[in-house]
Parts: sequence; structure tokens; C-alpha cells
Amino acid sequence: MTEAVDAAKDLESHLATGGAFLSIAVSGMQLPPDEYAVADVWCTSSLYYAAPIEYPVGRAGFFENHPDLGHRWVDNPRLDRKRRDAAEREAAARWRDDVPTRAVLTGSALHLLRQDAAGWSGYGHDQLLSCVTDHQALGTSLGYRGCLPVRLTGAAVPWLAVALNHLRTSHLVRTTSQEN
Repeated sequence: MTEAVDAAKDLESHLATGGAFLSIAVSGMQLPPDEYAVADVWCTSSLYYAAPIEYPVGRAGFFENHPDLGHRWVDNPRLDRKRRDAAEREAAARWRDDVPTRAVLTGSALHLLRQDAAGWSGYGHDQLLSCVTDHQALGTSLGYRGCLPVRLTGAAVPWLAVALNHLRTSHLVRTTSQEN
């Protein structure tokens, strides 16, 4: 863990003193001619969302052989309530779908290829609203405009978060200067 955090700190120091990224080649992904890639790593990604509540079908209870009333069904409202509460907790918003993911960071976007997806998903730096890094968990949570939050975890993620924040900041500077 400390090696990953040290690499992120080294990159942060390098970029703060005017250092730049080296462009790398990326296999399996077509980049536009004016685009460059700075990272191609494997990590785990998950999405933050709530699922539909799937309430249990039928009522909870048991059959009893009552001496006076005979064989009958006895409802168990406490178990019904417990099952409903469990279904609601399971559906609550949380991080879901941890999947191995290939992440390619380019000058304009973060591209993710999740193993459960058919193709690449691109997240533009101009759409990034928040980037919260947890060095202890080797993870970062990314909030993008118009889509579900994404969490990346893995040894390369602290470095990736520093690079992403730098590219996002430089993208914002370029966009602002182009507008003037």
C-alpha cells in the first residue's frame, strides 16, 4: 500500500514542479489522432446506486396441528416485517457490482472497460464533479455529471487519481482560456 501512495506523491511532486506526462501506446482502443494516453491499468470498479425493492411474495408463517382448531396456517407478522426490512436494506443505495476493469486515462477522458460490459465507457474530464481519494483503501470515488458515481480500487488508483485531478485541472484551464 505504501508503494502505491508513494508513487502518487512522487507524481504529484513531479507535476507540481512543471513535469509532464509521457504518452503511451494503448492496445485494443482507437484514440483520435490528437489524443494521447498516459495510463493503462487494471483495477476494480463499482457503481453507486439503489436497486428496485423486491418484497417477498406471500406471507410468512407455519402450519400447526391445533388440538381444537385442527391443521391450520398461522401468520407470522414479525417475520413478514423482518423480511420486508431486509428487502429494503438490500435495495438501499450503496456501492454495487465490483468488477475487474481496465482503465485508460487520456488527455480528455477516463475510459473504462468493465469485464461485464460490451465496450468502453468514457468519462470526460470536463464532466468530473468530484474526485475523493481514500489512500488507506487504495480507492477513489468519482462523481460525474449525468451518470452514476464510480469507485475505482486497486494499487494503481492513488497514482491514477493524482493524474486525473491534474488533467482535469489543466483541462479546465484550457477550456477557460479558449473561451476568452
